[in-house]
Amino acid sequence: MVRRRGLPNIQELVVVRISEVSQFAAWCDLLEYDAKGIIPISEAAGKWIFDVGEVVKEGEVKVAKVIKVEEDKKLVHLSLKRVSKLDEKEKMNEFRKEERGEKLLEMAAKSLGKSLDEAYNEVGYLLQEKFGSLYDGIINIKKNYAKLEKLKVPKEWIDAITEIVE
Repeated sequence: MVRRRGLPNIQELVVVRISEVSQFAAWCDLLEYDAKGIIPISEAAGKWIFDVGEVVKEGEVKVAKVIKVEEDKKLVHLSLKRVSKLDEKEKMNEFRKEERGEKLLEMAAKSLGKSLDEAYNEVGYLLQEKFGSLYDGIINIKKNYAKLEKLKVPKEWIDAITEIVE
């Protein structure tokens, strides 16, 4: 699953999988971060509802907006009602693109005999930070070859990724 370091920022859109639904809240896993989320009933829908289960089901994947972050607990408070249809569509497209980037990174890692964890630690997070997304960093690797060398990306990774995207 697509990974990002740390925790999301307030107002950031995140992709979540609903893991538990009660009358007053839904618990979820943030698919891009190592964190849990909670969607209180007041943030589940733009209309008045009696039960969060009226708008979400366990296992569903949704786009939510971050409204509060409890760093010490790795708990993120989320809203569904503050996400527009357009924002949801754009975030899901971005997420799918990042999944493709992760697959390419995984293929490069496999060619080097490394795990996906090693790939993220050695090059993946760096590409996300410098290019805004893993996918963009990987797809544009030939164009950014000199930039990657300046960033001290190991040559073995540049070569492995270049071979995969050609």
